[in-house]
Amino acid sequence: MTRNALLVALAGRTDWFSVHPLLRDLLRYRLTREQPAIVTELHLRAAQWFADQGEPIEAIRHAAAARQWDEVGRLLTEQAWPLMVTPRGPALAAALEPAAARAAVEPTPDTLLAAAVCHFHRHDFEAMTRAADEAADLIAGVPQADRRAADALIAVLHIVHSRIRNPGATRSSAGHLLDVLDRTPQRHLPTAEQHRVIATDNLAIGQLWAGDLTGAETNLTTVLAQCQRFGLGLTELTTQAHLALLDVIHGRLPNAYRRAGAAQDVAERRGWTSEPQALGFYASMAFTHLEWNQLDAAQSDVDRGLTVSAGGSDIACRLALAIAGIQVAVTRDDAPAAHAASARLDTIQAQAGELPPLSAPAARTSPAASPWPSPTSGSR
Repeated sequence: MTRNALLVALAGRTDWFSVHPLLRDLLRYRLTREQPAIVTELHLRAAQWFADQGEPIEAIRHAAAARQWDEVGRLLTEQAWPLMVTPRGPALAAALEPAAARAAVEPTPDTLLAAAVCHFHRHDFEAMTRAADEAADLIAGVPQADRRAADALIAVLHIVHSRIRNPGATRSSAGHLLDVLDRTPQRHLPTAEQHRVIATDNLAIGQLWAGDLTGAETNLTTVLAQCQRFGLGLTELTTQAHLALLDVIHGRLPNAYRRAGAAQDVAERRGWTSEPQALGFYASMAFTHLEWNQLDAAQSDVDRGLTVSAGGSDIACRLALAIAGIQVAVTRDDAPAAHAASARLDTIQAQAGELPPLSAPAARTSPAASPWPSPTSGSR
């Protein structure tokens, strides 16, 4: 037999190995037949080892195999949740699925938060919010010192909901998370820095839609490097997209085009073109093409953005796209298309909760009242 034939390198690494799958299956079978009582203990030991190695997804898989839902919840809230907004998000959701399924018969804060993260991955944001709210109700009586990590994750999920359904509340939702962080010693919340990046990013987005463009640009620019530092890819994508929107508002069209195009390239490469965090680059591209009187390209951006976000997405950006669609039709002097686009805007507005000032006047009145530049003012 070839030397080391029963060992397999993991993901091309030279420092981690696994036994051959056939041997692994045989050993697991013998273990469950000969020493079933220690299986749970071994899974928990494996979970702790992977957690110590900075591999929370593998740790969660082992904790779930041991059916230790409280340990799954601890790993999620203290270590793993930032992976929601990275390319490893699907793997995290898959690891959490057993705990999420358990929430239907055993709704605890741990199983409900696992379910909420899985709903986030599936873009079922209403179910995500219900699960987060149920978890919040269940921990209401728990001493604050014992629920800090869960409170912080619930606050993140509420920010997501505000972006999707209630954009006027985004600043206050982000501010709530920042308050939680300010009251929590960092030693009790290992992912406090990632929490703060996401809170500040969404605070900036709330500032943008509220009309505080200077504050928004300052915070978005600051947080961009931090997104890259922590590998928060989806957060980086939404940051770039909203910086592009700011470029459009300020008339910096070449900058907007380059930034939005770079964000689109990242989204296409990682399969994120239908993620809520991507919608801002469709809007910024649409307004840039509109300003340059490239009406076919602008309409294509509007159509693509509204199509990929039809299942529920960043409502403020959907409103901006709908406004761009009206402006395309008006510029073409196409009255039927303008009427249809206006009806679409009304439908999107009806789906929203509290609207922020920058989008609310435009959504209530005519395209001329829009905060976005007119299609004749820009230049290349």
